Amino acid sequence: MKFDEFVQVKDIANQLVVTPQTKEMPLVEAIGKRVMVKFNEDLLPNTTYRLFFGNSISDMHEANLFSNFEFVFSTGSFIDSLYIKGKIINAFNLKPENEVTVGLYKDTEPDSVVFKKKPLYITRTSSYGSYKVSYLPKSLFKTFAFSDKNKNLMFDGGKKQLHITIQ
Repeated sequence: MKFDEFVQVKDIANQLVVTPQTKEMPLVEAIGKRVMVKFNEDLLPNTTYRLFFGNSISDMHEANLFSNFEFVFSTGSFIDSLYIKGKIINAFNLKPENEVTVGLYKDTEPDSVVFKKKPLYITRTSSYGSYKVSYLPKSLFKTFAFSDKNKNLMFDGGKKQLHITIQ
């Protein structure tokens, strides 16, 4: 990716979200006015990928953030354009759930998938409990939402709450 100013990247491990999920995080580095992304694995064919950089890219001189920057590309001939959106509400107090991880899994996966695998697509809810997952293929998904304090992208049980969303 080429920018019009010299850029730097910071906190990629906590900021970068790749969907659909890859097995390994790509290598990301700033070189002058470019940000280079190198995947260390083969990508799925005919798949739209979204790289969400959060607040990890800024200009070199004034450290102005390129806030919520995303880069979308396809390994096929077109970019998928479907989306799912919704709102997560706590069933006990009817308040919106802030900063909850929303994960999409293949519809063919068993319900226990949320305990065993990381989701293909992920996002987090806003302070209003709303979420949107974009650039999806025409497919059916199972959608789960859960608190993910340890950032392992899986529902671990215990004190984490699991929210099942109905689409």
